[in-house]
Amino acid sequence: MPCRVDIARTWGWIQDPYTHPAAHIASCVSFCVAGAAMWGLAFLVRKGCLQRSRNIQKALVAAYLVRGVGYVVEGIARIVFNERDGLGLALSARTVVVLSLYVWVVLSNGLGEAVFPNRRMLWLTAWVSTSAFLPVTLTLLFLFSEESAVVAMCAAAFADFYWAAMWFLVMTFGIERNHLWCRFAALIYSKVIALLIAVAGAIVIALTESACGPRGHGDCYEKCRFNGGGWHDFLGLFFGFFGHLFAFVFWVLDAVPVDVQWPPSTWEYVSGEKRGRGGEVCDGQVAPSRLPPAVPEN
Repeated sequence: MPCRVDIARTWGWIQDPYTHPAAHIASCVSFCVAGAAMWGLAFLVRKGCLQRSRNIQKALVAAYLVRGVGYVVEGIARIVFNERDGLGLALSARTVVVLSLYVWVVLSNGLGEAVFPNRRMLWLTAWVSTSAFLPVTLTLLFLFSEESAVVAMCAAAFADFYWAAMWFLVMTFGIERNHLWCRFAALIYSKVIALLIAVAGAIVIALTESACGPRGHGDCYEKCRFNGGGWHDFLGLFFGFFGHLFAFVFWVLDAVPVDVQWPPSTWEYVSGEKRGRGGEVCDGQVAPSRLPPAVPEN
């Protein structure tokens, strides 16, 4: 039966999402728009002035494209089917999103390794431990299919936080302290803050899904602070998109170029192969040859 809820100081009716498709219209629209927005981010990253970060650029373009596909399919599943009939399609969409998230996990390891290449045991541990991200997340996704939206958003929060934390470490400990670093410190840490906004968006959806999502219809969304109807998805995806958008803008404006190596140097070290692209980075800081020209002092 429909629930009567207070939406923007007016009373409205929300149909049962388990029996009616597109019952949470805000969720349907939000996921479709978020998917298109991710494709827009892929275009911006592709056209961005990132000549010295080509590997990161290519990986992020693929990740945003795939993540956008997952969001659009999620939106279509909610529009065409009810929650029961569309669960299989929704699970497929969330699987695609999780696959795209693993790109950020891989890039995070590569980013730290690029600036601290001699700490091989640390990065070997990181590669081995984070390799469990994909199988563990996918297993949880299908084991708890009714809560798969929460699992997917928790995975998104982890991937974005790991990406932000690695940028923080690189910019805090991997850059030589000089007037150039101080001049661009605001841009450096603004990128980290922007990614934390994206983390907050994923956490909002994960924490409110049980009260504001389809399962909240049972008590007519009494515990939902967003009045039901999928507005929690709108808020979380809004934060997620603008967090990644601002992170890209600050990345373009960043004065310190850095790229990842593929295959990772740790893999080559373990296999006994010679590390490629040697001399481009040094332990503890970005090599001077990779920094832009110093700004002359007046």
